[in-house]
Amino acid sequence: MQLSKLLSLVLLGVTTAAAQQQQQTPTGNSSATIVELLTAPNNSLGVSKFVGLVQSDDGYKPVVDLLSQPGNYTCLVPNDRVMNKLLKVWKAYAKANGLNATSYPPANLTIENLTLADVVSYHVLNDKVQLANMSNYVNIAHSILNSSNVDHLGTGLPVLIENNATWGQFNNQTWLQSNGQYLEYEVGNGNDDADVVYKDLEASNGFVNVISSVLIPPMRPSLVIEETDDVEDLADLLVQYPDIAAHLDNMNNFTFFAPTDRALKGVNFQNMDNDTIKETVLNHFVQGVYYTTNFTANATSGNGTFNLTTLNNGTLPISVNGSTIIVNNTARVVEPNIFFNNGVMHVINKKLNATNPSGSSSSNSTNTSSSVVSTNTNA
Repeated sequence: MQLSKLLSLVLLGVTTAAAQQQQQTPTGNSSATIVELLTAPNNSLGVSKFVGLVQSDDGYKPVVDLLSQPGNYTCLVPNDRVMNKLLKVWKAYAKANGLNATSYPPANLTIENLTLADVVSYHVLNDKVQLANMSNYVNIAHSILNSSNVDHLGTGLPVLIENNATWGQFNNQTWLQSNGQYLEYEVGNGNDDADVVYKDLEASNGFVNVISSVLIPPMRPSLVIEETDDVEDLADLLVQYPDIAAHLDNMNNFTFFAPTDRALKGVNFQNMDNDTIKETVLNHFVQGVYYTTNFTANATSGNGTFNLTTLNNGTLPISVNGSTIIVNNTARVVEPNIFFNNGVMHVINKKLNATNPSGSSSSNSTNTSSSVVSTNTNA
């Protein structure tokens, strides 16, 4: 069975959720578990369809049991508006494919090696995360989805949490004290995000946040790159050279600085052999997962700069000024924190020239061995 058509509703959920209005703003209940909060009679959360889904199949029972017990969790619950659309597509798909069109899709509905039960698990953070009390401008939380067949990082697939303040506003205590209560939040995988409709509803074992869409867990790099704006040339390259795509999908624990289409303008891959193309792509990797929060933390301890080691053992300088991240003194991160199931990608606006072990950049600006980054080659 295919899950892709159901998950394609994510963006639709985001665009329509703004129209949803509820007369009563819901509140939490610190004496009730998350499950008790979600299933309380006549509650005003607007999430009955999600509750119906997780109660419809024993495949979702591990998540229900977890959220029924003491602990520290945060549940991101899609609202009824997007769930109604998802269920409508499910029934149409089931009918068209001769399946039993049950009210809710089964937990083993699968795309790639990702089941709908996995998708539900991705909506549960393995920590008590109160959005209004987050101290960082951008935050990375980790879900309970950590099975080795879908999470190659071994940390629980990450969820990006952002607010609508600028970096300057968020780090201005005077502004934050006056306006922090009005901040709006988004959660997602870095490519597809959902608005938080109701935030920080307290339960005895964590928090509930009602969101506008279904979250898609981070997938393998070749699939994510295909869905990422401004890197179509890179996506086309992976289609043309499937061995490179397979190598990328089978790597673990890396950070990829992906040049935009404009940054790759003039690079003639047709004149390169496969090994040169592979080396060019892999030179944009560094070993280890570095989110922007890691860049900021490392730069803070290094007076705004720090170095990473590249694939060719060169030195790759990273500088951070507020929310601006510069790579190799030339390229700016324009789209950060796009998650893979085995690493993270940051889109940059310039091709990185090769660096040598002394850390100096090659003077040949057309050097197609662009970039610089080291990678774990556990392929």
